[in-house]
Parts: sequence; C-alpha cells; structure tokens
Amino acid sequence: MSPLSLGTQTLLALLAFAGNSVLCRLALNDNLIDANSFTLVRLISGAVVLIGLLLLTQPAGRIFERPNISRFKQAAYLFIYAACFSIAYLMLGTAAGALILFVSVQLTMLLVQYIQGRRSTALEIIGLTLALGSFAAWMIPGAQRPDI
Repeated sequence: MSPLSLGTQTLLALLAFAGNSVLCRLALNDNLIDANSFTLVRLISGAVVLIGLLLLTQPAGRIFERPNISRFKQAAYLFIYAACFSIAYLMLGTAAGALILFVSVQLTMLLVQYIQGRRSTALEIIGLTLALGSFAAWMIPGAQRPDI
C-alpha cells in the first residue's frame, strides 16, 4: 500500500488533471503545437513516466512480460480519447469542454459499473443528475452560455 492516504492520492490526481488541462490550453490555444503532435507528445511522455513508475515499484522481469491483446485495445481507446481531447481543445471553450467532459466521464464510469453488475450509490446518482442537469441547462435554446 502507498504511504500516502487515499485522500492525498485523490487530491494529487485531481491537481494533475487540472494541470494537464492548463497545459493543454496554453499549448493549443496559442498555436504552439498542432493537436496531432500534442497528442503524440502527451502519450509518449505519459508512457515514459509510467515505465519509470513501474521500474520503481515492480520487479524488472514483470514489466516487460508479453502483454495480452486486451492491452492493445485499451491503448487504442486511450489514443482515440487523447486525440479527440486535443482536437476538442481547439473547437470548444473552457466551460463547454469541462461540462461535456464531466458528463461523459461520470456517465461512462456509471455505465461500466452497471455492466459489471455493481449498483450505483445515491451520491453517484446525485453527481450524475447534477452533471446531466447542467448539460441540459446549457443546451436549452437561447440559454446564456458564458465561457469562464
């Protein structure tokens, strides 16, 4: 088990996601790099960091075991997500992108949980309801959609 508490790990993960969003905005909005190159840099740098973490935490022989085919499928999904995310940064404002991302992630997590046979908690349903309600309010014709 990690020496960091679950709350600390969660906080660090949220800060990393927020930092990632800021870096994406800065790089893509100022046209410092195109979306495709940026996606490639993100995935390669992420792979390097993950390999480094594995080297620190796992026996060397286990790291480079032959992966099963489902790993390639998961990698393809990650690539599609990252490419769409980078392109969306160019096409959507910050508020719209965040709202769509929150709804999509929450809905995906609950759907996977449902498919795996687990029931959602009341708090998860409240979170999804808030996310979907915010998205619906944003989509109402004539609604004010200020971009933060």
